[in-house]
Amino acid sequence: MRSLVVLGLFGILLVGGIGSIIPAMGQTLPFIADYVVINEVEINPAGDDYKTISEWVELYNPTDGPVHIGDWKIASNNALKQTLTIPPGTIIDSRHYMTFSHERGWFKDVGAIIQLFNEKGEQVDQTAEITDTQNDFLTWQRKYDGHDTNISDDWKLARSTLAGLNAAVPTIVEEEKVGLSVSTDQTNYLWGQKAIISGEVSERVYIKLPFFYPSPINVRILGPTGFDQSRTLYPDLNLQYKTDLVLAQVQEMTAGTYRVSVEYAGTTASTQFTIGSPTFVVEEIITGDMQIFTDKQTYLPGENVVLTGYVPEIIPLEGLNYVVHDANGIVYVEGNLFPKEIGAGVYGAKGGTHIADQTRQFATFIFVDTAEPVYGIYTIDGEYGGQHAETSFKVVEDAKEDKPISLTTDKEAYGLNDFVRISGRLNSVFDYTMNLSIIQTDQTALGVTSKIGFIFPGGQTLFKRPNESVRLE
Repeated sequence: MRSLVVLGLFGILLVGGIGSIIPAMGQTLPFIADYVVINEVEINPAGDDYKTISEWVELYNPTDGPVHIGDWKIASNNALKQTLTIPPGTIIDSRHYMTFSHERGWFKDVGAIIQLFNEKGEQVDQTAEITDTQNDFLTWQRKYDGHDTNISDDWKLARSTLAGLNAAVPTIVEEEKVGLSVSTDQTNYLWGQKAIISGEVSERVYIKLPFFYPSPINVRILGPTGFDQSRTLYPDLNLQYKTDLVLAQVQEMTAGTYRVSVEYAGTTASTQFTIGSPTFVVEEIITGDMQIFTDKQTYLPGENVVLTGYVPEIIPLEGLNYVVHDANGIVYVEGNLFPKEIGAGVYGAKGGTHIADQTRQFATFIFVDTAEPVYGIYTIDGEYGGQHAETSFKVVEDAKEDKPISLTTDKEAYGLNDFVRISGRLNSVFDYTMNLSIIQTDQTALGVTSKIGFIFPGGQTLFKRPNESVRLE
């Protein structure tokens, strides 16, 4: 109701007839008035306004029922203050239009304001202050039938829509989101395992612009120490998708919680998994005070399993007997260990030596075979002086990156006088040595002769961050 802000420009249409009523289409809009409104006006039609009665006003009833508008008045603000009184008994039906003309020169062309009053003299509605100095086929009309927020933007100058819809009324449609799911095949993983990320969508969505193509499924994996990996997938014929992630420390992954976020056609879903927690329960049965342990819970072929044991009381000339069974229940290795003083060297079951842990009195190592490795859970049974203990570990398949060489550093950023630890592996071809070069990408280069060298398989290398204000990339 009652728009009072100044508008400018043009508007005109040739029209005639008094009291014509035409049904209007049903429509809804958040700011539709609940009263009869001035819906469209022609203040400067084509031709001479003072020779013919060609100016007109269109009323619209946006309410749900008929409204009696008899004895209502349509007034102008021209010099003559000409006012039209609607005949008694006039009714405008719900969502119908009614058009009225009056006298020649009813409205002025500049700064016109048209008002609508009920039979009690109360103002029902009012246009904005409008101007039309061009004799053409444009009229001032509400953007949508019955739309009234009491601002000048409710009105527009457009081609006449006399007794018809001003514009298609926008309706707010709550779009149904595409269904999307995501999950992993496990919630906890060990190093060397492969995490399977999968899910499905409810329908196939296509992007039409700038060209027609299927909407992608965007997968992002975030983890500790800044780990961030993205994948782009597409639904298969069954509207499903799947990808995998090899869990290897050479990919700069660390133990902890990883979050998987998936986005498809505006819908998102997420899940998470952890690395470092075992996927099996290590059963450890201890009789008395005897205990045996391994240094890790999972191993790759070629690694050494460090087996340590503890008994609070030493039995003279008594050895600790142990047997290791592989995942098939076959004896893998067995041996006998004798206690040494804490911290002393002891001989391993397959030869070689190992310095005993400072809190144990037995120690040895067991080599995990690389020729024909058996993957799965290995059990260790130990017996000493009538006491018995068990533990277990798991041998997992080595997972390599799809590139010849994998390199990693122990940290992403270093300070002055820090040591940079570089480790890695050869994934495809074995060689006894590997050339390593460290190249400064910005500012002063490091000493090339001290930063180029050889690394032997199974080894690591260290170099010291110089005490200068230079940066390593």
